[in-house]
Amino acid sequence: RLGAWGPLVYIVLYVVATLLLLLSITFTLLAAFLFSELRAYLTVVGATTLAAASAFLIARYLARDKVEQRFADTETFLKVRKLVEDNRWFAIPFLGLMPLMPFGVNDYALGLTRVPFWTYLVASELVFLPMNAVFVFGSQAIYRMVVMGQASWILLAAGSAAGLLVLGVGLLKKRFLPGNGGADHSPN
Repeated sequence: RLGAWGPLVYIVLYVVATLLLLLSITFTLLAAFLFSELRAYLTVVGATTLAAASAFLIARYLARDKVEQRFADTETFLKVRKLVEDNRWFAIPFLGLMPLMPFGVNDYALGLTRVPFWTYLVASELVFLPMNAVFVFGSQAIYRMVVMGQASWILLAAGSAAGLLVLGVGLLKKRFLPGNGGADHSPN
C-alpha cells in the first residue's frame, strides 16, 4: 500500500529492530513476501548494510563507553577482537556467516575494534550479498513451490549457490580457526 515508500519504511524498521537487538532474520524473510524478487533483495541488502554501519558507528563514536561496559571484558568479545584484528578480511565475513554473538551484537562489538570503518563495511558486504540471496530468493522459491505449486529454477539456483558459498566458509572455519575442531594453523 505504501508504493515507492514501502522499501524505505521497511529499511527504517529493519535498522531500528537491529539496533535494538531484535531478531532481524524475521524482517529479512518478511521482505521476500512484501516485494518482488529483485526489489526484496536490494531492499534487504540496503537494510542490512545501513543497520550494520549504524551499530558500528554508534559503538565507535556515540556510545563507546556504554558498549565497552557491556561487552569489552567478556571472553567472547576478547576472542572476537583478536580474531578480527589478526585477520579482518577472513574474520569479518566469517562472523557474519557464523556469528559467535547475535548479528546486532557483532556489529556493536566490531565498532570497538581497531578495524577501519570502510574495511569493516566492505568485508561485511562479502557476507550480506550471498546471505541475503539465500534468505530472500530461497524463501520466495519455497513459497512459490508450496503455495502456488510453481518451481522457480532461477530462484532455487540463486538460493542454492549462495547457500553453497555459506557452507564453504563454514568449512574453512573448521579448517583454519584454532579451537574449532580444525588444525591450529593459519591459511598461508
